[in-house]
Amino acid sequence: MKIDYDPDADNLYLTFAEGESERTVEIEAGRVLVDVATGEEVVVGIEIYQAAQPWPVDEILGRWPLAAADADSLRTLYDEVQARGVVALTGATSADAG
Repeated sequence: MKIDYDPDADNLYLTFAEGESERTVEIEAGRVLVDVATGEEVVVGIEIYQAAQPWPVDEILGRWPLAAADADSLRTLYDEVQARGVVALTGATSADAG
């Protein structure tokens, strides 16, 4: 999972697979978007606006299969952001989390 965070806008983009997404699914109106490659329903990435606010991580993990390591990384990142706020993301710009 690759993490890109823009602290000025509080926007987070998580990349799970290389390539183009074929569709974007809006999970939370205008705030959480999942980029999906069709066929196998592979999650290419997740874009989260207002990343400091809670996001529907359980819904995302329930709707789309992620590799176990990616699912664990997503859950850990979510838990860290909820516990520590965006300070958990400040060193994460363009970082590789797993």
